[in-house]
Amino acid sequence: MSWFNALPLRLKLIVPTWAILTTCIVACGVFSITWVTESRSQALYDRIHILSHGIASTLRNPLVFNDVKAAKEQLSHLQFDPEIIAAQVVDSADKPVAFISELPSDCQWKTDANNASSIDIIDKHRHKRSQQPILCAETQYVAFQTDIVAQNRRLGWLTVWVSLNSLNQQQNQLWEILVLVTAALSFLSWLFARLVHRMVTLPIQRLCTSMQMMTREGVICAELPIERQDELGTLTQCFNNLAVSLREREQQLQLALKRVEEKNNYIYQALDTMKQGVMVVSDCNLISFHNPMARKVLPNLRLHYHMRMAFDGQFEPRAQVELLLSAIEKGQHLANIHLIDRISRRQLRFSCHPMASESNMLLQCEDITEHQLGKRRQKMIDLMFEQNQDAIFVLSRHFKVETQNTIAHKWFGPVNQLNQFEIEKEHVLPFRVVRSLLRNGHYRQKLQIRNRASVWLPCRIKLRVLSDERHKAVAFVLTISDRTNEMQIRKLSHAVNHDALTGLANRSRAREFLQASHNNGINQHLFFIDLDGFKAVNDQYGHAVGDDALKTIGKRLRNCVRRSDLVARLSGDEFLVAVQRNRDPEQTAQRLLSQITKPMMIGSVAPNVGASIGIRYWPADALIELDQIINDADSAMYQAKRGGKSRYCYFSDGDKTPGANAPEADLNRNASDAELLPLLH
Repeated sequence: MSWFNALPLRLKLIVPTWAILTTCIVACGVFSITWVTESRSQALYDRIHILSHGIASTLRNPLVFNDVKAAKEQLSHLQFDPEIIAAQVVDSADKPVAFISELPSDCQWKTDANNASSIDIIDKHRHKRSQQPILCAETQYVAFQTDIVAQNRRLGWLTVWVSLNSLNQQQNQLWEILVLVTAALSFLSWLFARLVHRMVTLPIQRLCTSMQMMTREGVICAELPIERQDELGTLTQCFNNLAVSLREREQQLQLALKRVEEKNNYIYQALDTMKQGVMVVSDCNLISFHNPMARKVLPNLRLHYHMRMAFDGQFEPRAQVELLLSAIEKGQHLANIHLIDRISRRQLRFSCHPMASESNMLLQCEDITEHQLGKRRQKMIDLMFEQNQDAIFVLSRHFKVETQNTIAHKWFGPVNQLNQFEIEKEHVLPFRVVRSLLRNGHYRQKLQIRNRASVWLPCRIKLRVLSDERHKAVAFVLTISDRTNEMQIRKLSHAVNHDALTGLANRSRAREFLQASHNNGINQHLFFIDLDGFKAVNDQYGHAVGDDALKTIGKRLRNCVRRSDLVARLSGDEFLVAVQRNRDPEQTAQRLLSQITKPMMIGSVAPNVGASIGIRYWPADALIELDQIINDADSAMYQAKRGGKSRYCYFSDGDKTPGANAPEADLNRNASDAELLPLLH
């Protein structure tokens, strides 16, 4: 910028003024052209988008009936738009159906797909990339692709190629106009800059002459003479006042720099001798300096803060705080004063040392919270080891017991070697298990071990590797957990969630399973089963035979579905089967009926039982409560009973099986709300 500083004042004013005005004109013109171009482009895209969607809606029937003539007739309507150079309709199998073409002379249809370049196809719905079948030498174009959809099924898509030549020509014309307008306005800006020069710079030149005269005469400290009582005189008076103020501030700055230099000597001495948090306390008990470490240890620390105000009420115990403050006030040496922050509960260690140069005190502080916490953690680890409710053994690299906790002594007594354990089934760690232990870091197993009272104890053992920083095994930790309570809780949980007679899930467990599967986004088919003729079996053969018949039917239902599906007994002779991701509910219903009606022998009698089944599809995205789904399946079951029993009926709500999980054939028909579609077989 030295060359600019050397320019005359008139050029410094004229050239920047002209440059700024010209730049603003160019910027406004560029912005206007960009905005107009973008607006026209958006208008073109919107027009083609509307035309494409309109034509796509008329192409549904031609694609459904494979009417090429009708499809081409609909495409011909696009030729009324002069910007459209080609259009093509492709069915869902990527097979071209019809196309129109009004390509410019420099464009041709591509025949070699291997040399095709990929460009973006504007599609507000799919945002995909596609291979363009048109090659142009100069013409620029864009392609619009629109899906042709009928009843949520894509029949194909319409691709429209639109030329951008007209848009580019309009943009070039705007740029030419901008150049001409910029040249004219730039000339006017130059004239305006010269006018501003005459109005502003001439008074400043007069002031510059006065200052040069003062410099030549050597009166640097003297005030400039005021020759005129106008704007120049006002500027001169302001300059004289500024010079006086600068001289006074320079003297104050020199005194301040001297004080800072003296304080820096003390700070450097403290930093050279101390590496922890350091504070310098003046003879008035004010904090005159602290390093960043001290601020880190004491976040509320401030300069020129009285020590008693800084420490009073913040630390405890009170006696130690008074001892430290007394030593600072008296200038005495004091070390290893332990204080606790009342708010953060951090433990700090303080020491104070008199400074040799002046009556200041050097205060050292150190956060020992982590050190004390480490001691407490080690103590807690020892307590956790001794008071753990599991038996814990620490083994050497050769699997020799180094130590064991109190529970281990209580359960098994003193143990020196692992072979002292008496296991119900002899269990030896093979080499592959040891190798897996060293590779994975742990090994688990469930065993029966005899304790010191000669009682077999169901246990879960966990063997874990302790490694050093080089990942080398230095020891092992063997944990033995008593599974007695766990097994009892599991039995109680099974009794609560399962039917006592058949062993199937009960109503509570069934509701929990169905709701969890629905929340996890799984489509389900519910089969509500009510046995036909079961009351007659109880009346004719007795309840014992009826109970055996229920057990047999429960086993048969369980064998009809996968292990991940649900089979539950709701009450009496009512069962509920939930099949996940089922593509053929009709086949499943037939299999269930076949298994239920299959002859059975219970003792010397052969009870005959049928079933009526209500089917309800529960999509994963349906916002229907579980109770309503079960009630719908129950309603479908009663409809099957009214139709003659030993059959099944499907409940439909109008949109029951979207996508690939829909039932096949007649089950996929549309129906009104709450319509029951009986399938009599």
